[in-house]
Amino acid sequence: MLREKAEDLKETMESVSKLSSDRLNALEQALPLAEHFFDTHNVLNQWMDALEDEMAVLDSPASKCYFLSLGEILPSCFSMPLTTISKF
Repeated sequence: MLREKAEDLKETMESVSKLSSDRLNALEQALPLAEHFFDTHNVLNQWMDALEDEMAVLDSPASKCYFLSLGEILPSCFSMPLTTISKF
C-alpha cells in the first residue's frame, strides 16, 4: 500500500513537471511576441497622438480631406516596417 502511494505521487510529480515544462516553453515563445506587440502599439500610439495634434490645427474642410487620404494610407501602414510608420 505504501509502495502504491509512492508510485502515485511519483506519477503525479512527473505529470506536474511535464505540464510545467510545457507551460514554460509556451511562455518563452510568447514573450518575444508580446514584446513586439507592446513596441508596435507604442509606436502606433505615438503616431496617432501626433496625428491628433496635427488634426487639431487643421480647419474642418481640410481635416475632411486629410481623413480621406488617411483612409488610403492607414491600411498600408500595417504592412510597413515600424520605421516607415514613424515617418508619417
